Amino acid sequence: MSTSVIILAGAGHANIQCLKMFAMKPIPGAHVLLVSEQDSAPYSGMLPGFMYGKYSEEEIHFNLWNLCSRAGVTFIRDKITAIDANKRQLSFSSGRASLEYDILSLNLGIKPRQLEGHANEERVLMLKPISRLIEGWKKFLNLLNELPKQEKWKVAVVCGGPAGVETAVAINETALKCGKMVSIHLLQASDRLMESLPHEASHQALKKMQAAGFKIHLATRVVEIFGQEIKCSDGTLFDFDFIFVATEATPPCALSNSGLSLSEKGFLQVNQKLQSISHPEVFAAGDCTHFVSSPLPKAGVFAVRQGRILEKNIRAYAHSVDQTKLSSYRPQKNFLKLIQLPMGEVMATRGIFSITSKYFSAWKEHIDRKFMQRFGTIERSQEMMTSTAPAQEFNNMCLGCGAKVSQNILQAVISQLKKDFQTVMPESVEDCYPLSLQSQKNYLSIDGLRSFLPDPSLVGKVSMLHALSDLWVSGVKPHSLAVSLGVAARSELSQRNYLLQIMSGILSVCLEHGIHLINAHTFENSDDHLSLTVIGEKQESLLRKSGAKVGDLIVMNKPLGTGILLQALQHGDVTLKSMEELLRVFNRPNILPNPAYFSTATDVTGFGLVGHLLEVLEASKLSAKLNVSTIPILSGTESYLAKGYRSYLIDSNRRCSIGKVSDNLPDYLFDPQTNGAVLAFISKNNQLQLDDSWTAVGEVIKSEKNSFIYLT
Repeated sequence: MSTSVIILAGAGHANIQCLKMFAMKPIPGAHVLLVSEQDSAPYSGMLPGFMYGKYSEEEIHFNLWNLCSRAGVTFIRDKITAIDANKRQLSFSSGRASLEYDILSLNLGIKPRQLEGHANEERVLMLKPISRLIEGWKKFLNLLNELPKQEKWKVAVVCGGPAGVETAVAINETALKCGKMVSIHLLQASDRLMESLPHEASHQALKKMQAAGFKIHLATRVVEIFGQEIKCSDGTLFDFDFIFVATEATPPCALSNSGLSLSEKGFLQVNQKLQSISHPEVFAAGDCTHFVSSPLPKAGVFAVRQGRILEKNIRAYAHSVDQTKLSSYRPQKNFLKLIQLPMGEVMATRGIFSITSKYFSAWKEHIDRKFMQRFGTIERSQEMMTSTAPAQEFNNMCLGCGAKVSQNILQAVISQLKKDFQTVMPESVEDCYPLSLQSQKNYLSIDGLRSFLPDPSLVGKVSMLHALSDLWVSGVKPHSLAVSLGVAARSELSQRNYLLQIMSGILSVCLEHGIHLINAHTFENSDDHLSLTVIGEKQESLLRKSGAKVGDLIVMNKPLGTGILLQALQHGDVTLKSMEELLRVFNRPNILPNPAYFSTATDVTGFGLVGHLLEVLEASKLSAKLNVSTIPILSGTESYLAKGYRSYLIDSNRRCSIGKVSDNLPDYLFDPQTNGAVLAFISKNNQLQLDDSWTAVGEVIKSEKNSFIYLT
């Protein structure tokens, strides 16, 4: 039975297909990871529609958080900076620990060739990568909307292929909707527009573009861009208000010095099985490859077909099938192209045939939406959830100290961590490590969390910030850390990867805040569980829960709703906007600007806002008025609640507040938070010391009898 670690590097169409198939029909014992520097993957076919407002940004993206959550796949949101094919290792831009693999699937795309000169970054936009184009398009729209109606912009599109034509059409459609005047120039290096099309189709497209007012410059090769000025190979100069550029593809940087066999231009050489010709455990698809037997143009349509072969062959390789029996990819000679033209027309071409019609627009939309539905969703069955559970053959049935992770795994992990995080690792291998400060000045807090995100490094980082929050809100400066880590049963390589990733997340926080790891313990467990003991030194202002005063304003620094959104994520039903906000909350440390400003503070965690507010009020023997309308919540929190995504502790937390609050409060006030908001108490005189991230949500008042929360 397979025990492979399979890494899908890059979220191109082929790897997305593999992810879906591995989820629906898991490889027994295999641990699948997806690596992407973005939390979503755009579908290029719908990009023109997005540009002129037909689709929302969410509609044209595969939501990788949802896909990985539903598939039970580890999601590493990071940029691959290096591949060491001989060590079977990936390195990342964030500085997290490297990942090892048994099988690697590369679907990294390309990067555009940089033109000479010093382009104005605000006014020159590359059409690739698509993620940058989308952000740049938003800036372009803002600038276009600010353009006075009497002014006319000259816009250049440096690309005469289908992407350039569709971009030019989208610019024109958008300008018409905004009531702005633009003159669009399309610059093409060859003597034919969309030279990949049949001659007749190319000629018809040229006529339609010219008839619609587009200025087409054929046999015009751009060599330099200075500011917003374009210089061509024949010396001609053009000056534009905005420039869109598509240059030829160059390979991703991670391939260089990888040890993999590369083409003359630096693309990964693959055989008909979509395997590296030098390293058979490395598979690849899409634009980052050079198909040795028959070099292909850089077009997304090939990656879609390659995905089927890629998935079959990775599965077969994981099962040690005879290499000669792997499936061969045979590129399609002819395929349908649907290209948006002016006046709402779409050109359909296949082989030497082409036809143009306005009715094809609905056809194209149907195909694109069907594609997103097919590859962008995973129906989660009970069978699938069971099959993606940790493989039983690795379960450690021992109890007590026999449940420890094996010494060879720990030695490998510790050795790697010492290379990456030397300054915060223990100085010796003693089991009892001294603290550097006198014990009466030290304060200690313990926190324990089950794994709650697909990325173990992010789990480590957020858990560490969550644990440190108790010290920071008390006015204590943390200096030391002890870790106890329960690890679900995995293969040796998977276990080593997991330990390195979660510890690199923890230690990255240590590096940032000057905290030293003094000891750690591991054991095998039914699921992943992390316990953190953080120790710090009392500073000048020690804040205790009994310190609240009558008249204090109650302020908070983050929105609520993390527990509810995590429930939605578990079901693969969270929007990219909500996920972005959730990660912003998770990654923000709860360091008080100056503890001396505050009467007291606490953090909102397991008991929810109401429970933690009552802790302070009861310790201080006071009550409070709470303004629910000012309490910030994460985007979509109420809609997720309406769908039934409720944290398990909400009802328990609500029952504990019976008789202590005046009305039926919304569920999100009882929602348990992970690295949630600071709830701080500050006099009105000191309020001016706080920045805009703090929101006033209530006021402390005297208690008539017992502590009570009134609503205003």
